[in-house]
Amino acid sequence: MGASTVEIRKSYRKLAMRYHPDKNPSPQAAVQFIAITNAYEILIGKKDAPSVNVVNGRQAVKVHVKKQEERLKDAKKRYYEQQLKEKLAEELFFKSLFIGRKWKIIKLNSIIGAIIALLIITDFFLPHHYEKDRITHISVNNNFGSKGEFISLVKTQKNNEYWVKDTDGRKYEYFPEIFIEKTWIFHGESYLISQQKYKYGFYSLHYTFYSLSLYLILAFLLPLFTRIYKRRTVIFTVSYYFSLYLSGILIVLFLISNDRWAHLLTFGFL
Repeated sequence: MGASTVEIRKSYRKLAMRYHPDKNPSPQAAVQFIAITNAYEILIGKKDAPSVNVVNGRQAVKVHVKKQEERLKDAKKRYYEQQLKEKLAEELFFKSLFIGRKWKIIKLNSIIGAIIALLIITDFFLPHHYEKDRITHISVNNNFGSKGEFISLVKTQKNNEYWVKDTDGRKYEYFPEIFIEKTWIFHGESYLISQQKYKYGFYSLHYTFYSLSLYLILAFLLPLFTRIYKRRTVIFTVSYYFSLYLSGILIVLFLISNDRWAHLLTFGFL
């Protein structure tokens, strides 16, 4: 009781495959197949349930009488018609995905995303920029990083804020001068470098695009995967909508934040 149409259809398919005369030669299977088909059509509202009369305490069901062979033939016909109808609906659905404005957007995302992903990978191997700054304030151990470690919020003289791992506020009181290591092309912040007495301290930065590089690469390559894969499957449907919305939004946010579009056009020199 209370089952949805999708659940009813799924159960019908499972039972019909088990008792279909072409797959199950048992005479009893044919009877079961007819009963299953009739019950399915009643449940989805394709035909009315048979009326019931009570006679001498017994229920008598008024049904249209047919020969067993005719009823079986009719049930098989309805089964194949249902399969054909669902197949045509599926064909039309996937065909609609491969045409129109949305598919053009995915094709555009696949080109831009692949270029950005390739440049992010290239950024790992190119020389890095070093931007000088000065710490003005630090809030020690007031948040958690991706692995549960304590991280601190560092504010600088250039009005920048960084979430930094393994910081010691007392050291920064005596050595506030720092360098921010940035990648060459996109100027992604990777490390905070502080000279403390006789050595440099390297502190990884959190909540930056650089710290999420691997996930960004996968997200930016997803539209290309969708464009190549192009199968009539659930995997394709999910990747289609992720490529259309999630990857597209991430590409826009990545390019407009910190003027990465300008860094891209000048190949990191600006």
